[in-house]
Amino acid sequence: MKLKSSRMILAGSIITMIGLSIFMCMNDKEKIKIEELKGSKSALENVNIIFQNIQNSYKTTKTTISKDGINEDKFATTTPNRFSDIQDLITNKDMLNYSQGMNGTYQYDNYVGIVSVGIDYSEENSNDEKKELVATVMEENIDTKDIKNYTIKLGTYFKNDTDNGVSTNTVPIKYKDDLYIVVGVDIENYANVNKYENQTEESRIYVYKLDLDNESSEHILTKTLSKDGESNISYNISFAKDNTAYFVNRLYSKSDKNETETTFQLLSFDLETRRFDTLELGKNTDEDGLWEIHKYYLIEDKVYLIYDYEAGEKFNIYEMEIDLNTNEIVNEKVAYTLDFDYNKNTNDMGYSIDHIRYVDNKLFISIATQKYIESSWSSTGEISKYLYVIDRNSKKTLYAVKGNTENNENHVYDGNISLSIVK
Repeated sequence: MKLKSSRMILAGSIITMIGLSIFMCMNDKEKIKIEELKGSKSALENVNIIFQNIQNSYKTTKTTISKDGINEDKFATTTPNRFSDIQDLITNKDMLNYSQGMNGTYQYDNYVGIVSVGIDYSEENSNDEKKELVATVMEENIDTKDIKNYTIKLGTYFKNDTDNGVSTNTVPIKYKDDLYIVVGVDIENYANVNKYENQTEESRIYVYKLDLDNESSEHILTKTLSKDGESNISYNISFAKDNTAYFVNRLYSKSDKNETETTFQLLSFDLETRRFDTLELGKNTDEDGLWEIHKYYLIEDKVYLIYDYEAGEKFNIYEMEIDLNTNEIVNEKVAYTLDFDYNKNTNDMGYSIDHIRYVDNKLFISIATQKYIESSWSSTGEISKYLYVIDRNSKKTLYAVKGNTENNENHVYDGNISLSIVK
């Protein structure tokens, strides 16, 4: 009996070892390939670059690049992306995960928080003709690591049916010991395409004061931006500086040829003065026009908007400098030219600016590329992430690195490669 039991244990151990070996081989196939393109890792100083290939909960490879070298961990736990400065103060993984996307972050004393605003789709109101706007708040005490969650009804309702929807963009501001949220809202109608060929029928800005202790809200004001689909505010960038919330608004109009023109605006709302202001940023009426505003970063009282890019043998990025004190454009076009991958044909891939972050007078710019596969549009080809460290004064590339992964058998990628910058 003991002999039989020993054999069973031995057989089980062998099967486990074989399974682990197969798993390690599979994991190795999806390892991240790191290629240093230019410069030296010493330019990172006290910043780490983290590439991750997230297959599932049990299959995450992580490569960390620091000034001291490159370290690979094949069975790592996932590290949430950390690109915005305030997220570096959030120590809880759940908050870091939650803070990705369109949710707004705020900070006061030794607290940090995240606010998300959306329509309440709870079961008890599933058949209601109108849906209420609700704020969800997650706040952490940095010292104690304690986290509290709040769900606050805002008392604002929208029509509820299959043809209508609401998109939001939220900026939280801590002002005089109170938490305010400035919410950009697009009211959409999926059934009717308006004259500007977008689903937005009306755009508004709402301002609320939140009482976290009592989980209640006070509606301060509403400003209508347009009633005929001329505005679109919810899918663009937003941020806060001191007591002011800022939104990039896309404004539509018709040209002499009855073609849709787009003008970009920087809208601001000052909580102290309750004043709205508008700065015209440019439009896309000619080849040199403004087509999209992708990212931003702040340095003291100035915001830098990344508004266009183009790829070829070089990757060119353009930024606009705006003084927030005077609400004026200081420099309309500053160019950064990055060495791209000469072996890539940009016609065979998609590419985008993934992240941008300012640290110690350097820009950390992440570019994502994805190769097209002719045989199957439902599959994705090789996905690569490029990270460039740029000196803002000289515009020179101090360090550039590329991370990518692909399945060696059929070149169909099924993972999720992410890139983080952690200081």
